[in-house]
Amino acid sequence: GARVSSDGAARRGTATASAAAADSSSFDEKARRFRESLAASDAVGSDMESMDYNSLLAIAAEAITPRNMEGYMHKEGGAYKSWKHRYFVLSDDLLFYFEKESSKAAKGVIFIDHQTMVASTTIAGHKHCFEIRSRQRTYNISPDTQLKQREWMAALLLVVTEKQQQRVQAQRQKEKAEQQQKQQQQPPP
Repeated sequence: GARVSSDGAARRGTATASAAAADSSSFDEKARRFRESLAASDAVGSDMESMDYNSLLAIAAEAITPRNMEGYMHKEGGAYKSWKHRYFVLSDDLLFYFEKESSKAAKGVIFIDHQTMVASTTIAGHKHCFEIRSRQRTYNISPDTQLKQREWMAALLLVVTEKQQQRVQAQRQKEKAEQQQKQQQQPPP
């Protein structure tokens, strides 16, 4: 399906969208490997400097598959608490942010998993704020309108819910497999 633009406009036209779709399998594979490496590491912060992370950011602008959501919002900086206008792209469980829509590489990426929290918040001087609490840090984001705030929060919460459901399903399958293994090991009466 097509990506939903919170601005109601097409991302970069059909030619670029077609090119991105053609490259999507490459991106999807790299993103999958990257997610697996993060899942295997408890020290997520240490992976932030890895080559895989930087490679993923470098290809993001050209290779993001045509789905999910995108648009401009303001984001509070991490080290310096200034607010910057950034272009966001939600692709599955990765929320990329770029300096501008035409940027070739992302400024950063926020990983959305089963533990991510998304909630509206109040910050003096900024309307329609919400925060994303990931394993790395808390991100404060401010869209231009309350409607955009609701759309983004709903999209992000959907991803979190899907991740939680996947985790519960995986746990149930594990428990079922363990139960079957126990039954096979017990001698018949």
